[in-house]
Amino acid sequence: RTHTEIHDMAQRLLPHFQAYYGDNYHITISSCASQIGSGSLPIEILPSEALTFAAKDGKGSQLDALAAHCRNLEKPIIGRIT
Repeated sequence: RTHTEIHDMAQRLLPHFQAYYGDNYHITISSCASQIGSGSLPIEILPSEALTFAAKDGKGSQLDALAAHCRNLEKPIIGRIT
């Protein structure tokens, strides 16, 4: 996908995530870089977009709970918690 297609997808997904998780999290779109490649050696970095979540109560436990929930979905969502 092109960077524009990824950005457009993030724009389409944002309201759905805000409707479902918006009571507990501030959710925004952030520019980022994604590494692509295979095995243990990602060989290229591409511009990308990410949905970012910040707990409204400021507690890391809220983010841990979100990560656990997303990883246990029928189609898991795997992301980075920082």
